[in-house]
Formats: sequence, C-alpha cells, structure tokens
Amino acid sequence: MSVFRRTPSAPAHRARTRAAHRERGRLVLPMLAATLSATVLLSGGIVALETVGASATGSNPLAALENFTVVVEHDAALGLGGGGEIEGSLAAGGDLSFRNYNLNANKDQSPLPVVDGVATQLLVGGTVQYGNDSSKVDLNTGAGLVANTSGLSVSADGRLQKAGSNGYVLKQTSPKQSTVAAWTSANGYSSTFGSTLFDDLRARSAQIAALTAADGVAVVTTPSSASEITVTLTAGTTNVWNIGRTAFAGVNAVNFANGVTPSAGTPLIINVAGTSGTFESARFNGAGEGVGKYVLWNFSGFDALTLGGSTEMYGSVLAPNAALTYDRGNPLRGQIAAKSFSITGNGEIHHYAFTPEVPTTVKTVSPEAPVYTDRCDATTGLRGDFSLTIPSTAGVVYSLTLDGAPVTTEPGRTISIASGTAVLTATAAAGSTLSSSTPWSRTFDPEGADCDRALVEATPAAALTTDRCDPSSGLYGGFAVTVPSTTGIVYALTVGGSPVAFTAGSPTSVAAGQEVVVTATAAAGYVLKGDPEVLRHVFDAEAAGCDRDLPTLALVDPQAGTAAQVCTPGGDWSGFTVLVPATEHVTYTLVVDGRVVPFTTGAPASVPAGTAVLTAAAGTGYALSDPAWSWSRTFAADAEGCAPETDDPQLPTLPLPEEEPPTLPLPEDEPLPSGAVAELPTLALPGTGANVTLWAAGSTGVLALGLILALGAAWRARRG
Repeated sequence: MSVFRRTPSAPAHRARTRAAHRERGRLVLPMLAATLSATVLLSGGIVALETVGASATGSNPLAALENFTVVVEHDAALGLGGGGEIEGSLAAGGDLSFRNYNLNANKDQSPLPVVDGVATQLLVGGTVQYGNDSSKVDLNTGAGLVANTSGLSVSADGRLQKAGSNGYVLKQTSPKQSTVAAWTSANGYSSTFGSTLFDDLRARSAQIAALTAADGVAVVTTPSSASEITVTLTAGTTNVWNIGRTAFAGVNAVNFANGVTPSAGTPLIINVAGTSGTFESARFNGAGEGVGKYVLWNFSGFDALTLGGSTEMYGSVLAPNAALTYDRGNPLRGQIAAKSFSITGNGEIHHYAFTPEVPTTVKTVSPEAPVYTDRCDATTGLRGDFSLTIPSTAGVVYSLTLDGAPVTTEPGRTISIASGTAVLTATAAAGSTLSSSTPWSRTFDPEGADCDRALVEATPAAALTTDRCDPSSGLYGGFAVTVPSTTGIVYALTVGGSPVAFTAGSPTSVAAGQEVVVTATAAAGYVLKGDPEVLRHVFDAEAAGCDRDLPTLALVDPQAGTAAQVCTPGGDWSGFTVLVPATEHVTYTLVVDGRVVPFTTGAPASVPAGTAVLTAAAGTGYALSDPAWSWSRTFAADAEGCAPETDDPQLPTLPLPEEEPPTLPLPEDEPLPSGAVAELPTLALPGTGANVTLWAAGSTGVLALGLILALGAAWRARRG
C-alpha cells in the first residue's frame, strides 16, 4: 500500500470522527448470557441456523469510508464499458482514467462527503489521466478535488482539461470551479482517510470472515443447489452466511423465510471464500431497494475479483485486497472498498451507505518478526542480497522506515535494501491488541566486518508496454509487457495478482482490464539500487488516444472485368459471363442486382441477367489509386441486336419458268388399247435436280394437286 502522511491542515472535526470510529472498532461489550439453540430444518430448501447467539455491540466496518460510495486504495478507471453511472461519489488514492461517465446525487438522498469545506463528489489522490478523444466525467452534484494538477488547466466554462486532449472533468452545478486552484487539494485524500485506512479495512475484513457463533452471531448454512433458496434470518442479531465464489451458480433468487429480511437490527454478512475469479449474486426476493444498507459482502481473501451478473446486487462490497473489476449489467445498491477499481460493465452503482454495527471481537495477537537476508559468500568474501520480508499477521499493521524515511509496504512483500538502518514497527489493527509492540531494527552494512568486499549495485531497467492502435476500429489491442533482462536483477511479473511466466526481453501478451505489476529483486552477489516496483499498469482497450498515424500506403490500380454473352437462335441473349482479373494486392467483389456472385479470378464466372457490378479493395499496406473505382455491365436476355444465322426449317422458293406450262400430249380421239397405260410426260424442277411425272386426271383440280405433291417431293429431296 502507499504510505500517506496526515497533514496538520486536516480538519479537527474529521480527525475526531475517525478516532471515534476506530475507538468503537476496539470496543468489546459483554455478550448476552443466554445462548439459544436452533432447530435445524433442511427440508424444502430452507437454510437452517447452526447456532443462534446474542449479538455483541461492535462497529460499522465501513464508517471510515466517510460516506463515499466507492473508495479505492490505488487507481480507478471509469466507463470502460461505455455506459453506467455512480449515483454517489468516488475517492481514489491513485490516478483516475475515464471514458464518458456521470456521477449523480446519492441514491439514498444522503449528503455528499465534505472535503476542504466543500461537498465533494470526486476525490483523486494522484492525477487525472486524459486521452486524445472527447471523453468526459460530469459531476452533477458536487465538486472534484485532485492532488496533482500539474499540467492541467481550466477552461472558461470550468472544464478541468489537459493540453492536446478534448477530454475533461466538469462540475455541472454552480458555483463552477473556474481555476486550477479550485480543483486542487494536495492532501484531500490522505487527510480524509489517513495513512492506515486500508490496513484497518484488511484487518477488519479478516476479522469478519472469521466470525463464528461464539462471537454472538447467527450462522446460516447453504443447502444443496436449487433455482431458488430460502434463508431464515434471526431477527435482532447479526446473521453470517459463509459461501463459496460459485455458490449462486444456477440460483435465480434468494427468499427470506417468515418475512424477516435484512434490517438495521438484523444485518446480513455474506463471507465469500476464494482468492480470485468472477462472482455473480442472485436476486433478493421480498426485500426493498433500501435493503442494501443492511447487507455486507465480504471478499477478505480475494486479490483479483470481477463482479458480474445481470441481476441487482443488494449490499456493500468489502474487498480491501482486491483489484476489482465491475462488469455488472444491473445496479449494485451499497458501497465499495477495493485496492483498485475498474468499471467495464454498464451496471450502475447506487449509494446506500452500510449502517449496521458488526460484532467486534478484540483478539490478542503476537506480531511476527521480519525475515532478514544478509548473505556472505565465504569463498569470495562478498556480502550482499540485503532484504527484509514484511510479515503477514492478521490483526497487525506493519510500517517500515529506512534511515528514517517511510517505505511502501504490503504484507508478505520483500523489500531489497542497499544499505542503511531499517526499522519495522507493529501496531494493532481494529479489533486487535498486541502481546508486544517492540520494533525491530537492523542495519545493513555492505562493508561490514564479516565480509570484505565492495558491493556490486544493480539498477532495474524499465519494463516496456505495448498497446497497438487499430486504425479501422480506433481501439487499442495487442497488449503486451516486455520484462527486461538486467545483470544482477531477478524480475517477477504478476497479472491480476497472479504470477505469470515470461521470457526476459520478449513480449508477454496481457489482456485488457487487469493490473500488471513488474518487481525487481537483487540476484546473488548483487544489491538492488532503485525502486523494486518497476511497473504498475492497467491496459485499457477503449482508452482515449488511439490516434496513431496511418502507415504510408502504396497505390494499386484495379482492372476492369471482361463481359461475354451468347446470342440464341431464337434471337435472345444468354450465357452471360464476367471474367474478373487477377490483380496483385487487390481483392474484387462481384455483385449482380445486390447478390454476391462467387468467382475465380482469371476464369469466366456465370452470372444471371441483371446489372453486374465489380468493386475493388486494397490489401494491407496498399490503397486504391481511385478509392471510388467500380466497373459495371447490364445483361438483358431480350436486348435488341441479337440476329444470329438460323437453321430453322423453311420451305424453299422455287423459280418457275415464265413461259406457258407444258401441254400434255394426250390424244383426244384415239382411245388406249385395252390394258395399256398412257406415257405421261415428266417435268424438271428448276434448282432441284429432280424430275416429277405429271399425272393427268382429266381435271384441273387433280393437276393442281399433283403439282403440290411434286413440289413437296422436291423440297424433301433438297433437304435430304
């Protein structure tokens, strides 16, 4: 955690208020003597009480949030999912980054917290990170206060902004914050919350997670999974429900038996076990919107937590060790305390301050001593690898100084030390008392008498981050971190709180939204020079500022298609084809009357009648010489101009002579002899090479019939 110093300018009334909160947290009042036995009922999906005890008076674990809706130890990022709002306030100990987001009045109509004499809706302990787009944060009720406003300016209408960015933070109500000084509060966060807020919250969270029936609470157990489960609360006492991270998988709703719902006198504590992952709550049936004031979700053991789900979540979230991602689709009604905070969903957060007092049990704990490393190589006579590991003891808050200067500490963290005197001090967290409080002191001397050597100092190199800009979508992607390779330095990489393997000098891919931390320790024979924390970063796919210059593109010329069609004997067009050319670095699309037609470049593609349109697109790294280029051709089956040669059968036109038709030489006066046949003349048909015999029937009609038959025979002879 970061070490903050309380400044003398902190308002006295705020200091007295915090002192009162902490004092109440250390009170232990006698428990009621009577302990009631509970009837265990597991039929019908009823959650039964194991033990019912009288609740001891304690303290409100979230009172130290000073009525802020969301309080974050380190960085906060708003609106990464493109929507949502906080109907309340936000305080972040680190930096604030954002896309479009709104902060509105407290949902429970309580007043905003007061910092430096003004009602404050946004409190930033670091600075504001701006992108290059027009993202904004609108403060619709209170003021915004930022510790580090270096490089920022205020527009005429009161927008807090940065040169080169169109983004801004704006107090919408009057009076406007019209100067940088009006936006600046160098010690606002530290004076409001002090230097031990999250140490106290971590200790209190661990204490709440350990509550049992012996502490005067009613403990409930979860039956086998069902679509709806029923919880029986004991009125007038604190009820504790211990569940796993996936306890609500397949559960649609939680019902409360006998009409007893969470209330000021019957608070419900839900301890969720686990270390990382996504948690989705279930709907609370029969409970009004304000029930969130009386429910506390305690994620004591989580270092990486995503809140998901599409149902409303009633109650406050205490996750002081967790990098928390808010990816919900429906409101959470309560407060949130987390190590870091990122909003990626569209679900809102509605301020309902947690009000009940939770039993406080003062436990005597024994502080653990730090672990020192001070090696001496007997072969080389070299001394080095100086380090100190901070203990992790529930109920104990440790602070470290090196030669009198505060050093950032976290439970379990190893601090590399080049030289100097390190002093570790233990103090009791809320709800604890120490069996001893003697500080530990150790002087690290590289030139000590035990070893005769000059230390070899090693300085960590910077870790590189990669976030590529996609010109087509305007979004960042391709996130990676490159851990350096430095002689004498051992690096470690964690993503979302979990260790990640890497190859030094090579990029390691990282997903958006998770905190990336690179730390350095000295290798054997070396001593670390510089900050052991090399990098702490959260990649944001939708962050403002994706305005990289496009690469220079080479121009390519698309080519026109080639059309063909066939004229049918009937005088209609058919057989329409388009030949799409093969042009390097150009991709073509062929469409006929809005329908895409498949094709192979360099080969004719059959197309139906209609208007064929060929368009082109350039490949990666190239651009069309004419961005609006296209080629088209209309194919019509009955278009004019189709007159092919035809083989359709037609009767020939016979050229008849102009002279008189031949006269048949039949004797009129001499009859034929009996049994004789008259010799009839033949007629040569011009142009056919055929001869026909003319039969006389003594009638002009019969002669005409003979001529017709003869002409038909001649036509068939010509065809055959």
